[in-house]
Amino acid sequence: MNSLFENIISGVIGGLTVYAIQLIRENKKEKRLNLESNKVGKKDTKYIDPNFLYNYQPGSLAIEKVIQDFGQPKNKYEYPVDFENDISVLIYEYRFVNAVVLFSTEIGRSSVISITLNATKNDLHPVVCPYTFDEQEMNFGDAKITSEIIGNERSFDSQIYINWVYSALQARYFNREIKYFTFTYIVCLPNIEKLEDMKDKIIDQICISTNMDIAPVINFYDMV
Repeated sequence: MNSLFENIISGVIGGLTVYAIQLIRENKKEKRLNLESNKVGKKDTKYIDPNFLYNYQPGSLAIEKVIQDFGQPKNKYEYPVDFENDISVLIYEYRFVNAVVLFSTEIGRSSVISITLNATKNDLHPVVCPYTFDEQEMNFGDAKITSEIIGNERSFDSQIYINWVYSALQARYFNREIKYFTFTYIVCLPNIEKLEDMKDKIIDQICISTNMDIAPVINFYDMV
């Protein structure tokens, strides 16, 4: 009788132990899923992944994929790229905790032509700023205009408005992986009068484009 009672007690304890372990596992799984649900590509996106600009690139990306991953954009509007010929692209604007992203397409087409990204220094959710060619890859907020970016310059332009200014440096790199892209580096600072003044300035935005003439810029007041 004692042996039977001991077996029953052991069975109950064993069952409770297994149940407790299952609860712990489920709790950990739920916490992990809650974290994952905030990442790019999940339904309730709140911040973008550090390697966003490696995972999403123009040319091979369709806007339908963007909408599937991120939902509907915060804003959708036409962006003029040629005033004389009245040519515009369609912009899909997304806002996240750690970044603002613009995807552009030709009107009536789905292929993404360019991606413009603005991010600031964010220790909790950093975003890599690719193609700065530093010895150590840098995040937005730390990434600066390098000598190699200046050395591969294809155009330089400064724009002055009543309430903000920016300078844009376009570069091309003829290695196999990225030779089809034009990179536009945006710095939102005054007193940049020539290309050399861009050296060592913090990069506020980067645009990766399949078309050199299409490089949308995020308005200063829309930046994170």
